Amino acid sequence: MRLIITTFDRNRKITAIKAVRKITGYGLKEAKEVIDTVQTGVPSILENMGADDITELRNAGVMVTAEYPDYRLPLDKMQIMKDLVMNLMNEGQFKSAQYIIDAMEVLDE
Repeated sequence: MRLIITTFDRNRKITAIKAVRKITGYGLKEAKEVIDTVQTGVPSILENMGADDITELRNAGVMVTAEYPDYRLPLDKMQIMKDLVMNLMNEGQFKSAQYIIDAMEVLDE
């Protein structure tokens, strides 16, 4: 599957670079180029990734969408909200907000 990195938590740039290195096998220079490209506002594409790679990147503060060869995987609207909130808040604030978001998700079902 193809992963498209659209943004990342600017406070966690090194963590984002490490995550890209881990899932792609890139060297430091190549992984840094991926994140630097995203920082300029241009999405980066990683080919032949798996579902675990999405989780790895999201845990590193990277916002990513996924495309499968035959169809586009829609992002869950609550996951998008969580990603946006996480990028706007520090970790403690995010954990507090996550309780509210999870409650909204239950109400949305």
